Amino acid sequence: MSAVRFLDSHGLLDSRLLLGHCVHVDAADIRMIRRGGASISTQPVSNGVLGSGIAPVPAFLQAGINVGIGTDDANCNDACDVLSDLETLGVVQRAVNCDAAAVTAEERLNLPRWVAREPFARTPTSVVLPPATKRTSFWSTRDDPT
Repeated sequence: MSAVRFLDSHGLLDSRLLLGHCVHVDAADIRMIRRGGASISTQPVSNGVLGSGIAPVPAFLQAGINVGIGTDDANCNDACDVLSDLETLGVVQRAVNCDAAAVTAEERLNLPRWVAREPFARTPTSVVLPPATKRTSFWSTRDDPT
C-alpha cells in the first residue's frame, strides 16, 4: 500500500495536509491527492542529492493539485536557495519528461506564490524568500499589487 493510500484509508488525505516530496506516487495516488484536496511541497534539489527520485510535477499541476516548492535543509541541499531550486526544478522536469515546456517559467514562479497564499497564510500577503546569497527576493501574492 502506498503512503498516499495509507493516509487516505485513515481519513487524513484532506485540504489540511501538505505532502512532502511525493517522488513515489502513481496515477491513482495523484487522483486521491486531488480528490482529498491535499497539497504538495516538492524539493527537487534535496531529492537529487539523496537520490530519492523525481516528483511528477507536471502530472500534479495537470491534475489541479496545489504544488509548492521547498528546499528541505542543509544536510541535503547546500544552498537552500528557493530561486535556484526553482531553476533546478525546471531543468530536471524538462530532462525527465523530454519536454522543454514540462513546467513553464510561469508555473515555476507561481509555486512560491502558492506556498505563501494557500497552506499557511490563507490570505493574500507577501513572502520573503531569503536565498543563501546576499540578495533577498520579495514575492507579492496579491492579485493587485497596488
